[in-house]
Amino acid sequence: MLALGLLGVLVMAFYPSTPVPAPPVTLLPLSYKIVQPPTPWPDSWIPPTCGWLWRLRDFILGRHKSTVIRVHIFQVDSDMGAIASSLGLRTSAIAGPGGVCAWPVSNADWNALVHRTESIPGGSSIANPQVITGDGNAAKIFVGSMVTIGGVAQPLGLTAEFLPCAIDGMTELNFVLNRSETATDPSGAPFLCTNFAAAARLRMTGADAAVLIDAAEPRAVRARAGLIISAQPQAK
Repeated sequence: MLALGLLGVLVMAFYPSTPVPAPPVTLLPLSYKIVQPPTPWPDSWIPPTCGWLWRLRDFILGRHKSTVIRVHIFQVDSDMGAIASSLGLRTSAIAGPGGVCAWPVSNADWNALVHRTESIPGGSSIANPQVITGDGNAAKIFVGSMVTIGGVAQPLGLTAEFLPCAIDGMTELNFVLNRSETATDPSGAPFLCTNFAAAARLRMTGADAAVLIDAAEPRAVRARAGLIISAQPQAK
């Protein structure tokens, strides 16, 4: 019996267990920073101008896949219950830092979701950026302008950073998004405030998408905002 017990302990210790699948949406702290992964071998030592060597590398290892990331950012003026009902978000919300809520959705519903955001009270489109970047390559976008506040030039508008990575036949997309606007303090002096901020890790196929909405109650200096996002790997 002792031998059988020891055998059982050894089997449990060394037998590979089935890994727990990662959730489709993980909301990250708003302080999260995108970190570019190290350049894989042999890409790190092939000279950028050596075309024949890159063609040989692609022939042996296959070409790098690219990912199309599209985002629809919208503004609404309604309570969360009405928003979720209007968008047809039937599953329970995933709550995260900063009062952000998220729902996994189908990419096939993209056009319908965009149309529904515009039918919600106070609903309007803010921006519709699209990014194409290679697997494992971070991409950053800025939609807005530079303003000078207190003698310092600062970006005003939408700033977003994306990092797609192919993992287990899916795309793991890390992203950070921030939308800012100007406001004035009681003395009338302008300052820059964050209107909407979100950070998340998504595990999706080309058939998946996600909706993120700021669940915090709007204040006088900002309105509630949200986004719809998808990442679709492209053929080699």
